[in-house]
Amino acid sequence: MRSWAKVAIWCIGWAWAQEEGALRFVVYEGLLERYFKITSWATPASGRPDTVRHLRAEGYVPTLRSFPKLEVLYLAEVEELDLRDLISQIQRYCPRLSVLALEDCDLEDASPIAELRLKGLLLDDNPLNNLDFTARLTELRYLGLARVPVRDLRFLERLPALEALDLSETPIENLAPLEKLKQLRMVSLFRCLGIRDFSSLFAASQLEVLNISHTQLEAAQKLLTSIGRFPQLKVLQAQGVIQSGASLAAIAGLSQLEELTLGQNPGLTDLSFARLLKRLLYLDVHACQIRDLSPLAGLPNLVKLSAGKNQITSIAPLVSCPRLAYLYLYENPIQDWEKLLEMPALTYVMLSRKDLSPERLSQLRQQLRKKGVTVEAP
Repeated sequence: MRSWAKVAIWCIGWAWAQEEGALRFVVYEGLLERYFKITSWATPASGRPDTVRHLRAEGYVPTLRSFPKLEVLYLAEVEELDLRDLISQIQRYCPRLSVLALEDCDLEDASPIAELRLKGLLLDDNPLNNLDFTARLTELRYLGLARVPVRDLRFLERLPALEALDLSETPIENLAPLEKLKQLRMVSLFRCLGIRDFSSLFAASQLEVLNISHTQLEAAQKLLTSIGRFPQLKVLQAQGVIQSGASLAAIAGLSQLEELTLGQNPGLTDLSFARLLKRLLYLDVHACQIRDLSPLAGLPNLVKLSAGKNQITSIAPLVSCPRLAYLYLYENPIQDWEKLLEMPALTYVMLSRKDLSPERLSQLRQQLRKKGVTVEAP
């Protein structure tokens, strides 16, 4: 099973598209799914295996001859995986397969994979030290190496067409080889604590997705104050690294931003920077020190807000957000909970049963249910 660390970072993903002039979102599970726009997985037990394009299995390798149209195969926690046999089956039975994910399969040598023609490869949680074989994957566009003990990224210089890279929780320190990746659009460096200089990323001026959550504070600050060098950025995840107003001012200038994750930043007290983010679909400021939601009033595209564990007393400003559907407001001293009833698009809200009296919670829950709103109050 994909680790909680990875899911926590990528479980809320948004697709951007124009549909009759309105922004549309799709929830993705991870960076792999985001890049290849995979919204759901079939399992080996799913009906009609001859129609399955995206297959996921845990603990064993399914009979691949049953999946002739398979394009993406995700295997997790397969002990003693016979990689050469798997490659042979893929070549024989799955001629359309172009994306292979092998998570936590105890692989020490993944070189047989080079025999395939892949556009995507995920090798998270495997004890790999040598990745030179990837140079033979000339069509590779996505590479996932989360929690792989890789330290030297020079092998990436032989993958100039790479567009998406996940290096989450790896011991890397030097990002210089990324300067060769001029096509890079998506990067996750979540919890890469060894990085002290992010400037090599500036070579990828067309970057659309960036995760620098829980990295070195000083290095992250330098990057954030220059974040305007990525004018096409749509997704920014920067949990635990915001220290100055200069960072927020720079973020406010990202006119294309649609997803912003700034949770777990106790120094974040003011949301004024968000006023300019008119394309924003999703905002996460949980576990900060927010008191006032007024800057969010009237944001035309905001669909989801995660603002639990703050100091918010009023949610009245959110009534004027026409598309706001999902609200996470647990552990806040909110006084006007009934304003939830006035939110036109609300479909889900999470609060804490400690936030209001049992009687008031019961009444509010009943009223919201009549409007079709799901209420969770753990």
